[in-house]
Amino acid sequence: MTANKTKLLILLALQGLFLKSSFAYFTFPQSEMKISPRFEMEISSIVSTAFYLENGFVWKELNEEEKSLWDESLIYPLARNEWMHKRISYIFPHQLDRTYSIFLGSIERTYPFPEKYPTHPYNEFGFQDINTHNGVTSLSPEIYLQGKKNQKLAYFFDNHPVVNKIIPITSPQKGIIQITSKAIKHLDFFPEKISRVLLRGILFHEARHGDGHGKHLGFPHTLCPYGHDYAGQLACDTPSNGSYALQAFYLKKTVEACTECNEYEKEVLRFFQVETKGRVLTTKDKLSQLDQERIYEIENKITELTRSYFDEDDNHRISSISKEIYRLNDELSRIISRANRRKTLILDPSPENILEKDEEQPF
Repeated sequence: MTANKTKLLILLALQGLFLKSSFAYFTFPQSEMKISPRFEMEISSIVSTAFYLENGFVWKELNEEEKSLWDESLIYPLARNEWMHKRISYIFPHQLDRTYSIFLGSIERTYPFPEKYPTHPYNEFGFQDINTHNGVTSLSPEIYLQGKKNQKLAYFFDNHPVVNKIIPITSPQKGIIQITSKAIKHLDFFPEKISRVLLRGILFHEARHGDGHGKHLGFPHTLCPYGHDYAGQLACDTPSNGSYALQAFYLKKTVEACTECNEYEKEVLRFFQVETKGRVLTTKDKLSQLDQERIYEIENKITELTRSYFDEDDNHRISSISKEIYRLNDELSRIISRANRRKTLILDPSPENILEKDEEQPF
C-alpha cells in the first residue's frame, strides 16, 4: 500500500463513527468450533465475529458478468456462510515457536491429476515465508501438495491441550488459516462494523484458495507487473474468478446491500473494493514489461506525429506522417489484440480431493 493510501485510510478512520447494524449469528456445535483457543481473548473475539457473523442482507441480483463468475446462491446470507465454512476447517494464530506440525500418513495414496501441479506453489501460497508473514494465509493448498508429491495423506496437527486438533488434508478445501496479530491490528484504524466486514472479505479470499485443481490448484497468485502498486510481489491474480476477485465482489455486494451503512462506512469499503479489484490484472496489466513500454512509446509517438500532421503544409510530408501514424496504430492493435485473447480468464473451481481411509492411523 502506498504512503498516500495509508494516509487516506488513517484520515478516514479518524473521521469515522460507529453505528450499530443488524447481523445474524450462525451457531455451530462445540465439536465443530473452528477457532483456535490459542488466540488472545480480544483477537479471538474479532476473528470469531468475522467468521461466524454474516450480515443479514440479501444482495442485489447478479448481473450477467457476475453470473459468469460466481454462484447465484451467494446473494443469500446462509449460502454465503455455508460456502465459507465448507472451505475453512481451522483458524489459528501465528506464533514464533510454531505450535503446529505437519506429517504424512503411512499408506500410499492415489491423488487426482498426478502430473499436474501449480508452477511455483511454495512462493505463490507464501507457505515457506509464514514465520515472517504479516497477514492472513491459507496453509492447506501447500499441505495438500506435500501429501500429493509423496503420495501419502498429509495431516495438520495442533497439539494444544484443549483442542488436540488433527485434520487430514484430503483436499485444499480443508482450509487451515493462519492469522497474525499484525493483520488484526491493521484493522484497528476502523470502526467495528467496517473491520468486521473487511476481515470477513479476507476470509472469503483465503477460502477461495481451497478451490481449483491441477495446475491451478488453490488459485495461486501471480507476480504483479511493472508499474503496479505491488510490482514484483506475488500479490495479483490473472483469473477473473480468483481470490482477489472474490474478495472485491464480496465488498461490492455488501456495500450495495448495506442500507444501515453511513456514507463514510460505504466510502471505506468502496476504497478497499477498488484497491482489491486492482490486483485482478486487466488486459494492459497482463502485457509484458517490454510490451507496456512499447505501448507507451507508440502512444507518445502518435501524439507527436498528430501534432506535426496538423502543422505541416507539404503534401508529401503529410502523406508520410499519415502512413507512419497508421503503421503505429496497426502495431498498437496487434499488441492489444494479443492481450485481449487472455483478457477474461475463468478457471474451473472444482477442487481436488481424495477419500480418507478408515484403516489409516495418523500416529
